[in-house]
Amino acid sequence: MVLPLLRSKYAARTPELAAQAENWLGVIQLERKAYPEAESLLLPGSDQFFAPGAEISPNERRLGVGHILELYKAWDKPEKAAAWKRRLDELANPKTKGTR
Repeated sequence: MVLPLLRSKYAARTPELAAQAENWLGVIQLERKAYPEAESLLLPGSDQFFAPGAEISPNERRLGVGHILELYKAWDKPEKAAAWKRRLDELANPKTKGTR
């Protein structure tokens, strides 16, 4: 009930806010070990955590991406976890992006 409202009211106007809310709802599913459900909430707006103009604090960006990393670690998907770890590292060290 909350998710359709969130998507209809906020996703088009403030996609970063919708992404953050969905991410935190995904954390609830992650804690329940409902991994497919967590993934369906964590991934759709994940591009907002990397969007340069998105109004998301650096800490919230790292948390959001970290939640996705934790999902794939818990779900025993090491390849996906490694990819998200690299993306998390890029957020932590933006100066090293593209220098490897």
